[in-house]
Amino acid sequence: MTQAQYTVRDLLDATGFKYSYRSYTGTVGLERVVREPVLHRLNLAVVGHFKLFPEHRIMVCGITEHSYLEGLTLEERTRRIRDILEHYGATIPLLVLTCDLKPFPEMTALCAAAGVPLVGTTFETSLFINEINSFLEERLASAHTVQGVMVNVYGVGIILQGDSGIGKSETALELFKRGHLFVADDVVRVFITSSGVLMGTAQDVIANFIEVRGLGIVDLRAIFGIGAIMDRSRVDLFMELKHFSAVGDYDRLGTRQRMTDVLGMKIPTLTIPVSPGRSVVTLIEVAALNFRLQERGYYAAEELDRRVLERMKRSHA
Repeated sequence: MTQAQYTVRDLLDATGFKYSYRSYTGTVGLERVVREPVLHRLNLAVVGHFKLFPEHRIMVCGITEHSYLEGLTLEERTRRIRDILEHYGATIPLLVLTCDLKPFPEMTALCAAAGVPLVGTTFETSLFINEINSFLEERLASAHTVQGVMVNVYGVGIILQGDSGIGKSETALELFKRGHLFVADDVVRVFITSSGVLMGTAQDVIANFIEVRGLGIVDLRAIFGIGAIMDRSRVDLFMELKHFSAVGDYDRLGTRQRMTDVLGMKIPTLTIPVSPGRSVVTLIEVAALNFRLQERGYYAAEELDRRVLERMKRSHA
């Protein structure tokens, strides 16, 4: 298990392609550590109210705060910004201006002097806060890595596992071509959200890439576009692909429930025999749909057992 720790530099590098940050303080404060996965607006701090101020969170200055500061005299505005930074300049990891707002010269100077990095983005405030909250929740969570390929089939997050060369990546590609979503290849980073959901995502370095024997490394996002990739997905099922054996002890009724423990959570696990002529992709699609039925309380084996018992009762009546 690893505990992710992000610096401001890590955050800006990882999300800059989407939010097109503009830095106003250069490299100042970029090594500050982001400790909390929740952003906070300056809000009442601009009027001098600091009670319960969450000083370790990334701060956001939106239209409301900016327009209030803009209406003050230069002297008063400088005093308000200085008060915030004198109180919390040592602990605020980052200050972000949203909605393409431009910083006041005194804001830039005071942030630089306090060592607080100041950046801007064109994104709307609420949207930016919600998306970065979600991003940081993932990055700062306790995490674990799992060997396998992750796909999302009919809304069901599936991690495919099996021996090297059994065809996990090729299976994922075929699922992808049928309209399902690709999440990660080779190594899946799993973590638990604050709401208690086990999620899976790709490692940053290999995100969007898949290795296919005979082709090498393929960038699915570059070829098919961002709509082909799912940044992260709930982990619902593990599927272990195994070479078919005539003496293999396979579940033929669906009554055995095997679980895999990941970060203390029990995840249903299926073993899928692989052999020439057997459509593994179709089996995975059916397994995903069957899982959705089971989530609603419908189990085919139990339904069949009920029908057989009813027939037996009627025949003996």
